Amino acid sequence: MGLYRLIYASTATDIDRDLLTNIIETSNRLNSKNYITGMMIFDNGYFLQLLEGERAFLTKRFLEISKDTHHNDIEILTCGPIHARLFTGWGARYLGSQGASSKILKRYQGGPEFNPYKFTSSNVEYLCLDMSTFAVSSNDVANKLSIAQ
Repeated sequence: MGLYRLIYASTATDIDRDLLTNIIETSNRLNSKNYITGMMIFDNGYFLQLLEGERAFLTKRFLEISKDTHHNDIEILTCGPIHARLFTGWGARYLGSQGASSKILKRYQGGPEFNPYKFTSSNVEYLCLDMSTFAVSSNDVANKLSIAQ
């Protein structure tokens, strides 16, 4: 089976720091179990998440996410076959909107506040590519599960 990548945006409901940490830990566990890799950005009440893996596993995982009451207005920004993973080894790499990764995010968000619904499909692809390069080269391994202040 071939690899696929799915990137979606959603609006968060009632998310605090502890719940976000729990979501990231749960995502890591469930994604790793299904050979899914990816990354997640959360800011300004929005999620942007990239998932990559075999199509059947991605479909199952996305259906679980779409039923999660912490996500509203889920919109698939891009989805399709890929040749290689961007986030090898990370079930759900959390990249905060603060700190070093924020500079990358600001190049693509098209305004002062993060709103993934405003990304074009090419912008979101390039953002994720830059974030994966940052994640690999970053010495800040704690970003994997840390939540920005």
